[in-house]
Amino acid sequence: MNRNIMKLQEKLLKLLVTHTDINLADYPNAKLFVTEEEYKTLESDVIHVVTFKFGQGQIASIYNVENINYLVLPEEYVSIKMDSLIAVDEKKEIIYVYLVQNEITPLDTITEEELKEFIFIDKELKNIDWDVARRFFPSLSLFEIYDTLPIKKENLMLYLKRICLAAVCQTPSMHLLPFSKEVISGYEAIANSDNYDIPYDNILHSILSYQ
Repeated sequence: MNRNIMKLQEKLLKLLVTHTDINLADYPNAKLFVTEEEYKTLESDVIHVVTFKFGQGQIASIYNVENINYLVLPEEYVSIKMDSLIAVDEKKEIIYVYLVQNEITPLDTITEEELKEFIFIDKELKNIDWDVARRFFPSLSLFEIYDTLPIKKENLMLYLKRICLAAVCQTPSMHLLPFSKEVISGYEAIANSDNYDIPYDNILHSILSYQ
């Protein structure tokens, strides 16, 4: 592995033990092996465009891979429907970058025995499937973006906030109150507005449930 992949491996291992009492220093030979396909994926050209945290544990990011823009959202928003988005199959290169860059923590149910069985393995063992290790992380939804993204950073952030608002509107389980269809329609109209002065952060906070 080259130096960049070794750094990525170290970050992934640290994420895996976030909710445990495991000290990585006790496992100096710990390795997270990848298949040949995943090795090539790690070296691919993935560009992080913008990230927005719009609630407790709710993070949205846009990435560019081979001149195609992708939106990554938590799994709660897998059913989002917008003319500018289409749901696509998971791309491992985006998942890898997303997990590291945004420091999404693993699930709370990790045990040291599970980690030793699936992750802290003998360094001679090769081609451990990433899907085995990935079950320790929260699920993510991936969408391809059809819109041409704004050039200015502030407009790009506003664009992402609008998508997040639309996603929340279409996910009733995330609402703080049982809003009527009319109210939700009003929120969706705001999400599609061209008014840059709308306080999207406040609107999102007003309808999100922080359970």
